[in-house]
Amino acid sequence: MAYLSVGVRCLLALVFAVSVVSKVRGAASFRAFVDSLDATRLLPRRATGPTAVVLVAAEATAAALLGPPATARVGLALAALTLAAFAGAIAMMVRAGVRTPCRCFGASRSVVGRGHAVRNGLLAAGAALAAFAQPPTDPSPAGLAIALAGGLAPALLVVRFDDVIHLFARS
Repeated sequence: MAYLSVGVRCLLALVFAVSVVSKVRGAASFRAFVDSLDATRLLPRRATGPTAVVLVAAEATAAALLGPPATARVGLALAALTLAAFAGAIAMMVRAGVRTPCRCFGASRSVVGRGHAVRNGLLAAGAALAAFAQPPTDPSPAGLAIALAGGLAPALLVVRFDDVIHLFARS
């Protein structure tokens, strides 16, 4: 159980890092993200630009805080809050019938749906759980390697979530 925090931190740091890079890798990418926030109809149009900046900053900050053991708990708390907010916003969109592409990890044709809310809710729960897990006091290199790999594999699945869903979706 001591390495749970390390694995979850790796998972979340990678997920947030990919998310941030996909949104800020160019002016067009960021503009598409801002436009996707506008399409959610959850915010006034004038608030979408500043909100996009705050969301990207929260993701980048969480990713940075998740690495060092001294700031890991703060990073996990920020990750849990950010992901819970995303899950709640997506649930509101689904309930309101908003059908807009997911821009979580850049351009996508997948429409934001319940699966995205569930994914973010599970990630938020994992972050909250890991925040209370006791980190390893004297970590072994082998234990760290296994924990990091244990975080990397699911992170790749989260980042490619839409592709995984399409792979198993019925026609």
